[in-house]
Amino acid sequence: MPLRHKIKKIFKNDHRYYGNLIAAPRSTMDRSKLSTKKQDFQVRVNIHEGRKLLGGNIHPVCNVHVGKQSKHTRVQKSTNKPLWDEVLFFDFNCSAFDLCDEPVTIEVLNSRKIRSDSLIGAFKFDLGLVYESNDHQFFHKWVLLTDPEDKESGAKGYVKISISILGPGDKLKIPPKSSSADDLVDIESNLLRPAGVQLQPATYTVKIYKAEDVPKMDTDYFEGMKRVLRMQHGDHDLVDPYMIVSFAGKKLKTKVMYKTYTPEWDQELNIGVQMPSMCEQLMLRLMDKDHFNRDDIIATHFLQLTRLSSADPDDEGFLPTFGPAYVNFYGSPRESIVDDELEPLNRGCGEGCSFRGRALVELTVNIGQEPSKDELIRDID
Repeated sequence: MPLRHKIKKIFKNDHRYYGNLIAAPRSTMDRSKLSTKKQDFQVRVNIHEGRKLLGGNIHPVCNVHVGKQSKHTRVQKSTNKPLWDEVLFFDFNCSAFDLCDEPVTIEVLNSRKIRSDSLIGAFKFDLGLVYESNDHQFFHKWVLLTDPEDKESGAKGYVKISISILGPGDKLKIPPKSSSADDLVDIESNLLRPAGVQLQPATYTVKIYKAEDVPKMDTDYFEGMKRVLRMQHGDHDLVDPYMIVSFAGKKLKTKVMYKTYTPEWDQELNIGVQMPSMCEQLMLRLMDKDHFNRDDIIATHFLQLTRLSSADPDDEGFLPTFGPAYVNFYGSPRESIVDDELEPLNRGCGEGCSFRGRALVELTVNIGQEPSKDELIRDID
């Protein structure tokens, strides 16, 4: 099958329809035990952000419909990754039994277009899905947007939401603050998608060949301790490097190469994912094995997958591809310092101020199946 057909197939999932509406996930709770007495409820919908919204130079706005009430966020201009971070409030006076049947629709529209052609994608579910969750709320869930009028069009983007239902005497739990490391969380387990949508399995293959100019990590003090304990003899390189690869909450690491500034791993790490994935970056983290304390982070590099792929419907497109090529690692100054205040730079928090080595890596993506346990880490012949 030509590559362009494989790419387009990823975005053409089979959806189950009821009329013109995609079948939404429904709660499985026993509603016969719910109260039928009218009460005051408040539904709070926090629209955090969107990712990979379809279209070019769009001005996205998010509309939220809860029952017969509708509200919307502010317009974010010229972006496919809008950051809204807005809370919308919906008040109800009804029974818990009736509240659970109220539909919720999350819509993202392009405000630059006329109303009839502005919808980018939508997702629908009922409040019972939230009511049956712990404390009647869930945090930082991703919803997959689709076009309710075109079952062949596939994924249109993703929106991160948090929803809380407050009744008499309920206390609101503050959701954990969203971090810039969300790509490293297991997003697939927090993904809500319309019933019948099947994501396609794929394997991200990262080949780690070697690294050069890795900095010294152990201080002379620790070197002396190693000699006293007979863990090190003579003059040796003061670093034991290995590489961690992390993507969509899954993490693999190479073998440790002891006492060298120029490690040669020659290993292949295979990470199974479901496509299309909304994770936009793959993390490469260079580590130093430590015998006395936790392992030290030498430096971190992120591969931005949106820059390494193309899903343009008017073009053949290509899956994420990189290398073989060197990637440079930057972080804190190369001098090894205990309790270094600039150590967060080595974790990728901020822009590094010092060169800390480079590694030869390669990335390819294969559609069709995820790797077995025996195929996760393999030596390159």
